[in-house]
Amino acid sequence: MIQKLKSLVLSLYFSFFASRIFARVFMPIRLKLENFFPYRISFSQFGEDQYFLNNEKNQGTYIEIGCNHPTLASNSFRLYLNGWQGLVIDGNSRYKNLWRAARPRDIFINTLISANTEKDVPFYEHYAGFVSTAVKEHANQFHLDSFNLTHKETQNINEVLVQNSIDGFDILFVDIEGMDYEVLTSLDLAKYKPKFICIEDHNYSQGLSFGVSEINTYLNEKGYLLDGIFNPSFIYKKSHYAAKEQ
Repeated sequence: MIQKLKSLVLSLYFSFFASRIFARVFMPIRLKLENFFPYRISFSQFGEDQYFLNNEKNQGTYIEIGCNHPTLASNSFRLYLNGWQGLVIDGNSRYKNLWRAARPRDIFINTLISANTEKDVPFYEHYAGFVSTAVKEHANQFHLDSFNLTHKETQNINEVLVQNSIDGFDILFVDIEGMDYEVLTSLDLAKYKPKFICIEDHNYSQGLSFGVSEINTYLNEKGYLLDGIFNPSFIYKKSHYAAKEQ
């Protein structure tokens, strides 16, 4: 009973902050008045969107893997309000209608992403949404009775991009609760060449050597340099862009 009540309250909460009146009327008006306020609005959980406001003045496109809610704790909503758009992906089906209402320029894909296409993959769907995962070890960090176990098909990210006629994009966001490295390394970076990559990395500051992690090493090898830390999010920039700005 308590769990059902929590789910109902969260559903109403999520629906309000994805409503047309909030996302497409109130917030655009609020941004137009931003110069009259002593601070800039951030929708990201740790301020990641402020990095992009400071470092990317042009409009562009993004791919967001593990997009979650369209406005709450969103790394891309502030960019969307500034004219950006993109393809967003999440395994949680409840978000489909919310994205359609709040951000109609974006393409929402309801699927799980992994290195390979697989069927009948366990998906632990959290009642609050933000920590839903396909990795049982990640779900074990929370109360398992807070999750609803379902089974879904996974897709390779390159296949999804081809299916949606994506030839390139400016920013890659990855936040998929325990599968970030696997999905990152499966993306054809040589083909798509995003300027920025914003990815969660819970291993970056662990161990004896600060700054060493699988993600960090891999992206350095691919020509990306760490340019912003919003722990646990790390923002990498393609090195040839950095060279052009010096």
